[in-house]
Amino acid sequence: MMNVNLHIQHLNKLVLILILTFMPINLLSVTDLANDIQKIGETTTDLTFYLSVIFLVTFFFLQKQSIKSITQKYGFLYAVIGSLIVLYTISYLNHQDQTQFSTLLTFILTLTTLLTFAKVRWNPKMITFIGYGASMIIMVLVIHWQILDQPTNRFQSVFWNPNGLGIITFCLLYFQIIALKYVDLIYKLLLGLTIILNIIMLYATTSRAVWLSLFIVMITWVCIKTFPKHIKYIFPIALGLIFVSVFLYTQLYNTTLGNWLNSLSHSLFSKNFFSGRSELWSELWGAIQTSLIWGHGIGTSASEVTPFSLPAHNQYLQFMLETGLIGLVLLCALLYTLWKLLISNANNYVTKWSMSFFIGILIYQSLEHSLFINNPWYSIIQWLIICIGITFTESDKRTNHKELN
Repeated sequence: MMNVNLHIQHLNKLVLILILTFMPINLLSVTDLANDIQKIGETTTDLTFYLSVIFLVTFFFLQKQSIKSITQKYGFLYAVIGSLIVLYTISYLNHQDQTQFSTLLTFILTLTTLLTFAKVRWNPKMITFIGYGASMIIMVLVIHWQILDQPTNRFQSVFWNPNGLGIITFCLLYFQIIALKYVDLIYKLLLGLTIILNIIMLYATTSRAVWLSLFIVMITWVCIKTFPKHIKYIFPIALGLIFVSVFLYTQLYNTTLGNWLNSLSHSLFSKNFFSGRSELWSELWGAIQTSLIWGHGIGTSASEVTPFSLPAHNQYLQFMLETGLIGLVLLCALLYTLWKLLISNANNYVTKWSMSFFIGILIYQSLEHSLFINNPWYSIIQWLIICIGITFTESDKRTNHKELN
């Protein structure tokens, strides 16, 4: 057993090295830099996926003696992920579109990576190193922001668009915040400074989707701290509000309330409240209803079934478009299972922040779709944020703190 634990510790370190080495390079895949540079990021993203499969198989092999206990904790998660893979595979086979094989493969690898992250035994030392790495990326962005004369509107640096940079800074903020607790005063001050700089970068993107998500994160954190006995209700309330708000958003266009909200948004953010999503989602819902149960097949985009040359800008509608109501139910089951696993470990600082950012990510997915397939870097980093809280433990906090110093 001692040898098994030692091997698992080494494997945990390998996963950490993978994240610290590849995650910054993977960012190149979502930039507007030269194609050759983007290819480097795409290649390391693929390597991240394939190495995650190897790590996951190794985890299972090392823990084979305690397979019963593993199944007890993760049994439903395995069942839901297995069901999603089967559903996507059937959808792929039914529609006989060979060009979508890479879509199916990316989907499966994303779920495999999720499982790998959920198997790692995260500890303060590991998340502190990731926090330092996140802060270094923020400092590079700040330098570029300075070079561009500190723009405060639609700042995107070298990335595809302001929303892309916004979700990057949002995700990096999580790692900075959770690292803050486990370092000495001088490092707290430095991390605190980079957190402030991160928020400035996030503000400069003027990405309302990310601003809203961060606001929800803060509200969720307060609720978790104030009402610890009622945290189980946060997820269903958030998901219910998402579905209701998406419906109302499509119905409010050209109404008195809708016009008032549009004027308010324009005065506060210099942007219309209705960004075109209302018409897009209305058309998209009409298309979804034509194949409500099974969907139109994996890889189907909103531009194929609506008059708009736009993506769905909604993970839940995109899932329904591809795999119908069955797919949406399984997606919700996956998210709920992860939430339950987080609740089971909600007695520490890091898990509480994972839960808070989890809800923020759910809100973000009602305005974009980045949990699967669309942008692998975004999906990997968001699943990492969620999964760290599942197995994080502070039991070795003192030992790891001394090692850091």
